[in-house]
Amino acid sequence: MDLKILKTSFPLKIGRIYYNASNKDGCERTNFTTDFSGDPDGILTPIFLVDRGNCHFVTKVRNVEKAGGSLAVIIDDSGTMDIKKVIMSDDGTGTGIRIPSMIISKEDGKKLKEFLTKSSSDVARQASLSAEFVFENIENEVKWQFFYTSANDKALDFIRNFRDNVIKLQSSVQFQPRFVSWSCPFCDSDFKRKECFSDGKYCAMNHIGTNVQGKDILEEDLREACLFKLLKQDQQEAKWWDYMQYVHRMCYEEVNEECSKMGHKSIGRDYQITTNCVKDSFEGSKNPQVDDNKILKEDIAAWNLYGSAYWPTVVINDRNYRGDLVPDSVINALCSAFAKEPSQCKKFKEEAGIAVEPEGITGNVLIIVVVLLILVNIVMIFIYRRCSNREMKDDMQLQVNSAVSQYFALSTRNNTSM
Repeated sequence: MDLKILKTSFPLKIGRIYYNASNKDGCERTNFTTDFSGDPDGILTPIFLVDRGNCHFVTKVRNVEKAGGSLAVIIDDSGTMDIKKVIMSDDGTGTGIRIPSMIISKEDGKKLKEFLTKSSSDVARQASLSAEFVFENIENEVKWQFFYTSANDKALDFIRNFRDNVIKLQSSVQFQPRFVSWSCPFCDSDFKRKECFSDGKYCAMNHIGTNVQGKDILEEDLREACLFKLLKQDQQEAKWWDYMQYVHRMCYEEVNEECSKMGHKSIGRDYQITTNCVKDSFEGSKNPQVDDNKILKEDIAAWNLYGSAYWPTVVINDRNYRGDLVPDSVINALCSAFAKEPSQCKKFKEEAGIAVEPEGITGNVLIIVVVLLILVNIVMIFIYRRCSNREMKDDMQLQVNSAVSQYFALSTRNNTSM
C-alpha cells in the first residue's frame, strides 16, 4: 500500500509495519515492539500503526518516536467522516517531535491490522508501507502566514529573531501576518468593553501578566495588520519587521498606543495614516465596540480553515508547519516548499551546515542531450557509410585491376605459344 500526504521536510519512507494489540492506541510509552528486523530496504525505519482515541495525536506520535518509530500511522475510529477533512491538530505540546505522522481511514486500517494479526509470523514480517511526503508546488511559489497576537512573547521573540532571515528570502516568498482572537458574544458587557471588539465577536487571547487590556491588544493587532498592508503597497515590507523589532525591544508584549507611535517614528511612517486604516477596517458606523471588523473577520476565517488550535503557528502554502518555532527550522521548511530552491536557500543551508541535495537533470537539459546523441549517431552513420563506400570502391578497383592483369598475362602467354 502506498500512502501519500502533503508535508514538508520528510523524505520517502519505506518500512516494516508494526501493530501491538496490547498498546493499540499508542497512549502508553511501553508495550511497543523491540524487534526491528526485516525492513524491506535494509534501513531501520519502523512504521507503527495506532488506533485513534483515548489520548491526543501529539501523545501518540511522541510515544511512537520514543519507541524508535520513523512514522506514526493513526487509524481513524469513526468510519463515517471523510478522512481528508480530519486535521491532526497540535495541542500545544508538539514542539520537538521529529517524525512525521498521517491518518488513514478505518477501512484501510482494518485491512492492515487483519493482515498483521491473521497472517503467519513469517508473512506478517514482510508487511511494509511506502509513505511519500510531498509538498506539491508546480508554480514554484511559496506563501506563508504567521498566526499570532501582539501580546504573545513567544510570537514576538520569533519575529524579532526571524527578521534578518526573512529579509534574505523576501524576494522569493510572500508573507502575510494573521491575528488570532476568540469569540465571547454572551460575556457580560463590562468584559466585552474591556477585552473585545464587535460586541464580543473578537476578544483578545489570554494575556495574564500584562498591564494592557484586551481591546488595546486588538487595536495593536489591527495597527500591525494595517502597517504591513501599507508598507507592502509601497514595497517597503522590510520596515514592518523593523517596526516589530523596535516595539518588542522597547515595550515587549505590552505595545500600547504611545509605543506604537514611537515605532512608527523609528521607521519614518505617519502614525495617523495607519490609524485611519484601522478605523476604515470597521464596518457600518466604524464603532469598534459594536461594528464588525474586516481584518479580524478574515484572519479568524483563515485560522478556522487551517484548523490549528495552537498559536503562534506558521502555515506554508496552506499547510500547517509542524516543528520548532525557531528561525532556522522555519527557513528550512520554507526552502523545502520550493519546487526548485532559490539561491538564497542554498546559501542558507551552506551557512547552517545543512546538506544540500544535488540538482537533478531538468527536462530541457534531457531533451538537448537526447537530440545531441541523435545528431552524433547520424554523423557517425554518415561517416561510416562514406568510409564503407570508399573501401568498397577500392576493393572493386583492386579486383578489376587483378582481372585485367590476369587477362593481359593470359593473352601474352597465348601469343608466345603461337
